[in-house]
Amino acid sequence: PIYANRFAVPTYAAKQPQQFPSRPPPPQPKVSSQGNLIPARPAPAPPLYSSLT
Repeated sequence: PIYANRFAVPTYAAKQPQQFPSRPPPPQPKVSSQGNLIPARPAPAPPLYSSLT
């Protein structure tokens, strides 16, 4: 029972992270799935600046 208690301590702490227990970064994985807005934004960025110059 002694070793069992020791294992329960770290397991509980690891399962309950205080960094993002409410809601993790959901917009990051969603944007990655689309992958359409990401390449479309940086792609026209360089040419647009060149035209202005």
